[in-house]
Order: sequence, then C-alpha cells, then structure tokens
Amino acid sequence: MESPRGTRILQIVLGGIAVALSLGVILNPGFGIATLILLLSATLLVVGIERVVTGLTDKNISKWSRGFLVGVGVLSLAVSFTVFAYPALGALLLTLVLLINLLIIGIQSVAYAISGHSRHPATTTTTTTTGNA
Repeated sequence: MESPRGTRILQIVLGGIAVALSLGVILNPGFGIATLILLLSATLLVVGIERVVTGLTDKNISKWSRGFLVGVGVLSLAVSFTVFAYPALGALLLTLVLLINLLIIGIQSVAYAISGHSRHPATTTTTTTTGNA
C-alpha cells in the first residue's frame, strides 16, 4: 500500500532536516552540545512553570505536597535561568546528571546481581485438569 503524497513529502522534508542537523553536529560538535543545553534549559523552564502552577492551584493534594511542588518548581526555574545565562554551567550540569544517572543504574545492576534476584520475575503457569480422575 502506497503512502499518501502529503505523508511522503513530510517524510522527505523531515529526513532532510535530520540529515542537515546530523551533518551540522558532525562538522561542529559544539552545535550539538549547545542544542542539548538549550533543550535542557527549556525543559527545566517548562517543568518549573508546571510544578509551580500545579502547587498553587491543585487543592486535592496536601499542603506539604503543594509546598514541595512549588519549591521544586522554583528550583527548576532557577536552574533554567542560570543555564540560559551561563551555558558552560549547563554543560557541566548535563554531564553531572548523566553521570549520576549512569552511576545509579550501575549500582542497581550490581546489587541485583549480588542478591541473585531477577529484574523480570518469572511468570507462573497454572495447569488445570478437567474430567474424571
């Protein structure tokens, strides 16, 4: 079955953009780093706004949870503004977040291996017999 013409054109355009961006990163790695820092900061900005708004408006959660949401939101906003102002700090923060994440994943894997537990519990099957025995 053939794709509609509009879908094919969109795929070609998006593919061209992906190729252009990847060539830009290959030829100038700083471009890729700057893009990641910009995305990190923009994401923190959006998350911070969302947390503050939720903490101030959601009456269905406890006061301490709402306060915590507002605090985390303000912290996210502060980090976002700092990264926008000092992109080199953004590179350091991005590296630090990845390092901590990989460290936690590694520790978790070692702990599972030492304890002998499986990450995926075995499924149990039950058999039923029917009829007269």
